[in-house]
Amino acid sequence: MKDWLKKLSVIKKASSYVFIGLVVFLIGLVFHFPIEKLSTLATNQIQKQTGLSIEPEEVSFSLPLGIKAEKVLIRGLLIMGEKKNIFVDELTLNVSPLSIVTYPMKKTGSASFSATYKKSNIEGSVPAKLGTKTLSLALQAEKFRINEVFPLGGIDPMLTGSEIAIKSTFDISVTLEGDMTSISQGNFSQADGTAQITSTKMDVNAPFAGQLDLDQLKIDASLEKGKLDLKSASLFGPKIEAKANGEVRIAPYFQGSRMKLELRIKADPNDPQLGSLMPMIASMNGLRIDSTGSLNMTITGAFNDPTRISVKGF
Repeated sequence: MKDWLKKLSVIKKASSYVFIGLVVFLIGLVFHFPIEKLSTLATNQIQKQTGLSIEPEEVSFSLPLGIKAEKVLIRGLLIMGEKKNIFVDELTLNVSPLSIVTYPMKKTGSASFSATYKKSNIEGSVPAKLGTKTLSLALQAEKFRINEVFPLGGIDPMLTGSEIAIKSTFDISVTLEGDMTSISQGNFSQADGTAQITSTKMDVNAPFAGQLDLDQLKIDASLEKGKLDLKSASLFGPKIEAKANGEVRIAPYFQGSRMKLELRIKADPNDPQLGSLMPMIASMNGLRIDSTGSLNMTITGAFNDPTRISVKGF
């Protein structure tokens, strides 16, 4: 028994020495690691793989094994078919400690990332395998705040010059897997994924509809080899209710994507704008508003060819 206790004491002391040594090593690593060279290597690799240019203003070491960049400009991010530049307050990338073991043996590893964008936090993970350009992404954002104005011309040429303003807080969960280069160029033909988006308070200013205060928004969708399956999408507010489902075949250029959607809209007939908008939509497309005040339609066609979009009632 005494021998066992002595061995246990030796193990405890050895463990404490290992821990202290690890702390000293990490502190030394922080002060002496060529972080600027690593940052340049990482950003060059990201640009090579995705076409995105990442320009941090400040870079520092993030324990245990990571990089933290502040005031980051990301150029060339594809949003709704158009390349945009966005400014991120903070971006942190941490490699999993287990990757130290798996990478030399199997050339595989994983990393987690977090970003702060306009005071909202985004977190996610990216498994990595040397020699492959496959992207496998999991992303989560809780209470993600948006207060932006989006041009609509990239979706429909007939809406060129029109904008939609959105102010809301979202919970977002997204997974995406596919060829990294193709995805960065907007080609989702071989990509798979899922998306869930919810919001419990949303202020929208949209063309023709005006100011809308919404109480709830929910979207549940999946992606399989370029086909976006919109399982359900719904929004509710004091003046308007809408539900949609269907599919979108995503083209390499988003404007060329083809859709087949079922849409149900019910609006307050006494609202100055919505009250006249609903009958106008019905009249233009040969539809009718049913006894419950709902306008039900099936929409098929490509975003970039409004003349060939078909709208039928059901």
